Amino acid sequence: MQGFINQSLGFTGLLYWVVDLWTAKPWEDVDTYPQPDAHYPGEGMLVYPGDAVGVPGTVPSMRLKWIRKGVEDYEYVELLKKRGRGEWALSIVREVATDFQNWSDDPVAIERARRKMGEALNRP
Repeated sequence: MQGFINQSLGFTGLLYWVVDLWTAKPWEDVDTYPQPDAHYPGEGMLVYPGDAVGVPGTVPSMRLKWIRKGVEDYEYVELLKKRGRGEWALSIVREVATDFQNWSDDPVAIERARRKMGEALNRP
């Protein structure tokens, strides 16, 4: 949702504070940022160390893959803006993501928004 929310709010970037905040056993324990009153599983952990699973380097997390999807969503709107369809694209975005408190977690609605914009981009 970061891509749609960023577009809705007029933000132009993405900042993530750390990608490899690993616990002693990152493949088993993702409680990377425990707080006295809350836990944020996987916070600061966008990649996993690959050596434990026989992969050189790092392995992307699902969190990282969803961020990539959000960047693609952001770019859909940017492409539509360049074609003079920016206001229309933002109206589609705001159906699923207005701000950080008001957004849909309905995968069907989100995919519908992506499809509408993708179809618009496929038209000459």
